[in-house]
Amino acid sequence: MQTSTMARTRRDDIPLEGSAGGGWNLRQQKSESRDAPPDPHEDDLTLSESLQREITERLLLTVLREQDASTRAREASSASLAFLGRVSHELRGPLNVIHGYVDLLVMGVHGPVSARQRIDLDSIREAEKQLLVMINDLLEFLKVQSGQLTYRTKDVSVNDSLTSAVRLMQPSMEKKGLRSHGVTCGRELTVRADLDRTRQILINLLNNAIKFTASGGRIELGCETTDEVVHIHVRDSGVGIPPDRLQDVFIPFVQVGAGRTDSGVGVGLGLAISRDLARGMHGDLTVDSTVGVGSTFTLTLPRH
Repeated sequence: MQTSTMARTRRDDIPLEGSAGGGWNLRQQKSESRDAPPDPHEDDLTLSESLQREITERLLLTVLREQDASTRAREASSASLAFLGRVSHELRGPLNVIHGYVDLLVMGVHGPVSARQRIDLDSIREAEKQLLVMINDLLEFLKVQSGQLTYRTKDVSVNDSLTSAVRLMQPSMEKKGLRSHGVTCGRELTVRADLDRTRQILINLLNNAIKFTASGGRIELGCETTDEVVHIHVRDSGVGIPPDRLQDVFIPFVQVGAGRTDSGVGVGLGLAISRDLARGMHGDLTVDSTVGVGSTFTLTLPRH
């Protein structure tokens, strides 16, 4: 009997719901929790999380749009390059036909050619050569842009490269009445470069100097060296380039100013191609110019 009374006493000590024994029961605790004043920081946390989600979503949307725009730009650029390639190849066919027929006429295959007719045929030949240069520039530009160009790097004589380029361009300089000052580079001086690409750059620079230098002007060639590189300078006494347009001369299809002093044509690719070729050989092509005084283009190549 005593044990039963003690057990009953312990059960009675536990405050039950609705009992008069005092203490907080479970339902009262839940009710108090619901009726407690709200945490003033809870809304701030919710707003902060919402803002973070919105910022993240907007950033992600911006990145996706930029990636999409970049993809479309690359596709458009590839399509443009492919179109230029097809057009360039298609133009070479008719030009070859024109060249062949002019040769036949000049040789008198279809009868005697008068002096006046020979002059006209020479004009046709000149126009055909100019168009061929433009097409070759386009094709070369496409190769550079598509990464299809290969370089055969070896020790290249600076003096021989300059001499070869000057010899090739000498008739054009003499025809325009330009004076050229000799190459001032040591015969033993060499660079690590592709011989054909180096000569191509020098020819482009000389051709550019001839275009923008008036009759009676001069073109000079020279070299400077450091322990690591060789600077090859092509200077002219031409019309010069405005300071704010110096870098524009290297932009494809851009021709700066109307300072040309010849009747030649071009598409504005020679200097752009030349700088890309120089950089492809771990070098560079830069320009310094003063309007009314002339320009100096500097080809920099790694020294052997």
